[in-house]
Amino acid sequence: MECVSKLIAHGGNYFSSAWNKFDFFVVSASFLDIAMANMSANSLKVIRVGPQLARIMRVMRVSRLFKLLNKYKGLQALIQTITFSLPSVMNAFALLSLVYFIFSVLAVFFFKDTTEGLNLDAYMNFVNFTQSMMFMLRLSTGEDWPMVMYDLMNTKEDCIPGGNCGTAWAPLFFIMFVLIQQYIMVDLFVLIILQQFDLYYLPDDNVLDRFKNDVTSFKQTWKKFSADFEGLKIRGNDINKFMKELKGDLGMSAIKDKKTIERELVMMNIQA
Repeated sequence: MECVSKLIAHGGNYFSSAWNKFDFFVVSASFLDIAMANMSANSLKVIRVGPQLARIMRVMRVSRLFKLLNKYKGLQALIQTITFSLPSVMNAFALLSLVYFIFSVLAVFFFKDTTEGLNLDAYMNFVNFTQSMMFMLRLSTGEDWPMVMYDLMNTKEDCIPGGNCGTAWAPLFFIMFVLIQQYIMVDLFVLIILQQFDLYYLPDDNVLDRFKNDVTSFKQTWKKFSADFEGLKIRGNDINKFMKELKGDLGMSAIKDKKTIERELVMMNIQA
């Protein structure tokens, strides 16, 4: 009913909003799921991917929970903060990838001859770079990395060279990897997000709130001056009045001199 009401009210402009598109997709997926649930088994056989498609539609209905993001300002602020953190996070991720690359290459150089052990087998070893990279990704989750380290530090007299013989300094390699990957790099990701959170969310006069207030003021002022053109444009003669009445950082309400406003508008090079 919400979707239909918005379609009637906004018409074709309904699909100009990303949230409306998402809402329409969820509603359509729900109706398709209901229709397929009421179809007989024989009818579904006509559609080769019927059962799989039905399961996908049921999963899609869970996505309606994302609509909560559009209802609560606190959640919106958190998502926006994480979004603003993405450039810095990607830089940290590139550095983390470099760490994985370096340690994978070193692991091949130092441990490629050790292929047997309690946790080493034909699939989990450092014989080549590909397997080494996959093995390091697994070890970075904390899964049995001490046991792998014990296999690679086996220097007993009865060990088999080229099989289960390792090196005594393997602990140095793994302890350095764990320290850098789990304690330094992960904390770096957390630090980046907390820094952005402190910048964009915690202060009372933060950037996000000011931006929202400026956008709201712009919409209200634009609606007033564009009423004769259905919100598409405003008269060229009204630009001075529009900028003068517009509040916040976007407007020029603080400038009292009319000539100063006209000079600023000329510098903006606004096209009619």
